[in-house]
Amino acid sequence: MTAPLRWPLHPPPSDGEALSSWLTRIAAAHHIGLEELLANNLGNYTLDIFDSTDIDIDPPVPLLIALQERTGFHRGELHRMTVAGHMPWLLDTLEPSDDPDAFTTYTRQHQVLIACPDRPSPPTHRWRAWLPRAPLYRACRACATEPHPVPGLTLLHYLPITLTCRRHGCYLDVIHRSVDTRILWVDDEAEPRPAPPAVQLMDQRTHDALTDGIVQLPRRPVHAGIWFRLLRTIIDELSTPIIHSRRHSHTLSRIWASIDQPPRGGQLPWRPFESLAWPAQQLHLEAAAATIAMLEDGSIESAGVHGALFRTEPHCPINDGRTPTPETRSASTTTQPIDRWKATADNLNEVIALARSDPAEAEKLYQFLSLRPNREHETRQLLTDLRITDYPSSHNPDRDRSCTVE
Repeated sequence: MTAPLRWPLHPPPSDGEALSSWLTRIAAAHHIGLEELLANNLGNYTLDIFDSTDIDIDPPVPLLIALQERTGFHRGELHRMTVAGHMPWLLDTLEPSDDPDAFTTYTRQHQVLIACPDRPSPPTHRWRAWLPRAPLYRACRACATEPHPVPGLTLLHYLPITLTCRRHGCYLDVIHRSVDTRILWVDDEAEPRPAPPAVQLMDQRTHDALTDGIVQLPRRPVHAGIWFRLLRTIIDELSTPIIHSRRHSHTLSRIWASIDQPPRGGQLPWRPFESLAWPAQQLHLEAAAATIAMLEDGSIESAGVHGALFRTEPHCPINDGRTPTPETRSASTTTQPIDRWKATADNLNEVIALARSDPAEAEKLYQFLSLRPNREHETRQLLTDLRITDYPSSHNPDRDRSCTVE
């Protein structure tokens, strides 16, 4: 049996390049179109089930095998150039779902701006995380005008999950699509637009998640799967109708005002982010970047327990081992005895003061005091007497241990 012939020209894919972009460049190198390359040059693997519109989402395995034989690149590498190659980190499943639980499982397992949301599951139709209803094609104008530009378009250029080019820090612009290796711009006259640092930082973290699998946050590194869901949670919280955001509506309004937009970006009927048109998706990503920046610089407080990931760990001095602590000083060097009851009372007063101003600290105090069996109601009453009412479990009295303390 004769082995399949290699294509004469098959340039290597660039960093993060989408599969369709790479195949378009291969076709251009042979002076043919992408459809002709796939229809007439894959031998027995040109199947009727193949749909070129899904090539960057979930191409058939026979296609990947055929591409491996004709280019020498392992099909595992080619799989990573598609959305399916990043499951289950980027999204849980590629199957569109009408089940509201599929939406809430992905977007509401974390809480950042809204504490323990008790919101009804929204109706969804054929929902998939991050995948737009209509194809999205974008490119970087600065990359296109370089003397020796990096070839190809990345997978992130096709998903509404970033706003900028990682190399130049400018906004990606919508294109009709690339023909051969030429880019057809929707607006030929526009110039590259630099993005704010907050947007660039958010997009850098998303790129790190897709390429390295780890994202560095102020509190600690998190897995890529956590980052994608945290980001989608923030977007969901930003689009929460006022009737459900209630006491958090002021914070949400401040965030939208920071990018000169009305609450929810002016969106009237609620629709999931993936169903919005690209301009509306762009506003939500801008607001998400502003949210993260405001959490990190302390401009806003996070009511959700996972907002702490965007705050640095409090400084905790460590004894150098040479300086004696009050507990280890000898009686001859201790001028006054330690009043342990006073120290306990001082610590308790400090905890109560923190709990009054920080819902996350209040939730920790509630969880500690309610360790005794069947004492949740008494604990809530005690905290109410102490004027501590703003903590996640106070809004879900019928759901014991509903929040996770970070």
